[in-house]
Amino acid sequence: MCSPDNIEYMINRLSFSVVLLAILAIGVYLMPDAKANTTTPEAYASQVNGICVSKIRNNSKLIEQISVPAIRKLAKEGKYGQASQRFFAASKELNKAIKAIAVVPRPSNKATQIKQWLTQLKTSQTLLRKTGKALQVRNKYQASKSVVLLARSNSRANGQAIGLYLDECRLILV
Repeated sequence: MCSPDNIEYMINRLSFSVVLLAILAIGVYLMPDAKANTTTPEAYASQVNGICVSKIRNNSKLIEQISVPAIRKLAKEGKYGQASQRFFAASKELNKAIKAIAVVPRPSNKATQIKQWLTQLKTSQTLLRKTGKALQVRNKYQASKSVVLLARSNSRANGQAIGLYLDECRLILV
């Protein structure tokens, strides 16, 4: 059946395979991960806070325009078109900020929280647009409903931003 030479050959071949497999496993373990993210949460917060300051906070004219008293004043005067344009402009600016923030490398240990925060920002952006559309067609009920949902969404986004140390990225509560 099996000669001693054949058994010795198979043992040598098996030993060689085990050694080769061990070398490969060690190499894979020691090899630096090409996709490893070295971004720290502090560096991420610094970059994103800078974007928020330039895209959101420094746009004080826009913030004043979508404040509740300003919108109510326009609605009482019957200027629904102007009010809707302000919400569309705010939605557009927030969308620009979201796109700029989305390309910033994320720290791997905070990736889930950052994804949730960005999702909440997108929800706020969508609600700004919905409010603008409702005002455009003079649907006071839908506009009021959207503003309430927007305030809730902004509050959630702010809570997540605080947890990520994104102090400059808090949204106003319409």
